Amino acid sequence: MKKILLLVSALCWSASMFCEKYQLDIHNLNGGWDCEFDAATATINFNNGTWKGKGWYFGTGEGAFDATAYERVEIKFNAVTFKVQVVVEYAAGGQTKVEAEAGKTECIATFDAEKKNAIVQIYIQNAEEGLLTLTDAYITDGADDPVRNNIVIDFENDELGAFYASIRGGNPAENAEVVENPLKAGEKSIKYICTSYSGQIIFPMTLPNGKTLDDYSGIAFDAYVEGTGDTYKEIEICIGEQQFKNGTYPKVAVAGSWTTTTRTFAEMAFIELNAISGNFDLRLGLNDNQITYYLDNITLIEKVETSVKSLLASDYSLSSSNGTIIINGATTEPVTVYTIDGRIAAQSIGNARIPVSNGLYIVKLGAKVQKLLVK
Repeated sequence: MKKILLLVSALCWSASMFCEKYQLDIHNLNGGWDCEFDAATATINFNNGTWKGKGWYFGTGEGAFDATAYERVEIKFNAVTFKVQVVVEYAAGGQTKVEAEAGKTECIATFDAEKKNAIVQIYIQNAEEGLLTLTDAYITDGADDPVRNNIVIDFENDELGAFYASIRGGNPAENAEVVENPLKAGEKSIKYICTSYSGQIIFPMTLPNGKTLDDYSGIAFDAYVEGTGDTYKEIEICIGEQQFKNGTYPKVAVAGSWTTTTRTFAEMAFIELNAISGNFDLRLGLNDNQITYYLDNITLIEKVETSVKSLLASDYSLSSSNGTIIINGATTEPVTVYTIDGRIAAQSIGNARIPVSNGLYIVKLGAKVQKLLVK
């Protein structure tokens, strides 16, 4: 499976170079069931059992949200002691589901590229009863992502039929085979037919000169499991003699689709990462007695420094609701709203609620620029 790497670029006053970002109003959740919502504090009260829902309903037919220009939804919240799940529901049928483990502060769901032109709703669910306070939510194309020099094994340069070794209990086990991607013709992935517990595929990794594993924040991978149901499995990740295997069973594959899992070195409690450089073996497996699964895009995620641009982008919020552009946290910054063809639609100072007709606008707040869709 191929992935597009999106790099940070300077934000220019040109419509073709904007980061596409649609701000979701965390104080106006108009969809959901069996839970309470405090709009003033943006807090969902999951007080009526597990896997209830609250979120943003766009509609069906012409009311569905067209996310063709976007890649994913990012929902941020204060850390809680239970798993949080984000669900994207499509007009064409099917869903994208992504879970954030307890203690996390964000959940990111990448849209189905073939269905994202019509999204019915995006909602948040809970694994346990409790309060969840939202801090931000938006739909983005990811064009302002920080630059990362990740190390990725995507098998595209491997021959079909090539083998990767695996290990179980210190002894050689079944080989994993490079095969056609089961969902995307012309792309490749690796298939593993596991016949007993603790089978781990061995992936040789090479770090750039001068880098150690301490320069990376964690590991991500895509998984696909054949079948009609979601798959919950223990994840085993090993580097040298260090092994992550904590006895939990997260969702590692959503029925009928590839699912991305990320694990940080901090949560895996790996130590002495600065001692690992050059060549080393990464061992990875889904722990089960009998399972056939596919892996792709095994990634070492490089650490990045928080940029000035990221800090600037977080000091205000821009959203729309019922034909109104809403600006908070802008203090005394000048605000100019442009139509997509460059005409000035409105001007203001600082925090404001600006009524406009439905459509796509360019909002310039001080030196910051953002596109905003008003519905």
